[in-house]
Amino acid sequence: MDDLVKLSLLDEVDTQCILSLSSYDKMLEILRDHESKQSKEVWKYLQAFLAHSGILSSLIFKKGNPEKTKIVTDFLKSELEISEDSPIRERGGRNFLEHIEVFEIYVANRTDDRGIIQMVFDNRKGFDFLKSDRYYYKRTLILDEMVFAYQNQESINELELEPIAIEIKRILEKSDLARKRMNIIEK
Repeated sequence: MDDLVKLSLLDEVDTQCILSLSSYDKMLEILRDHESKQSKEVWKYLQAFLAHSGILSSLIFKKGNPEKTKIVTDFLKSELEISEDSPIRERGGRNFLEHIEVFEIYVANRTDDRGIIQMVFDNRKGFDFLKSDRYYYKRTLILDEMVFAYQNQESINELELEPIAIEIKRILEKSDLARKRMNIIEK
């Protein structure tokens, strides 16, 4: 793989890291404001954060034909020091948001009178208080733990957001170091 291809890959990693982190930071800014923390803006930036981290994950942990993608994934994992258990590899929450048909199927086949929750809880105590079979959890955020909770079919799943953000910051730093090592810095 030549340096131009390596630079292009690192540029894409940088782009996805920057877009993901700026969305995360904007979401945190909104969450700090008591008046706006229940707004749709929270979900817009959460979804953008997860979408860009998902693109980053797809670059690094390719699905499909491993023979064709192995050279790319090996390069990125090596240069960025990414392990197989990296927090960005988890796709459950991202898949839930990307595949809205799960929610559409629930709505279309709804046979109960459960409420639908899209809410930011200050802490787990508030979340647990409402957690029951009376609600469908479309999008919820447990603020003090930075946990995104969502419902897939009948089970409630949780995704810790902070470890993903920390890993993305680390990857961005490693990308800069990789450029310096290869003497291909062009920003």
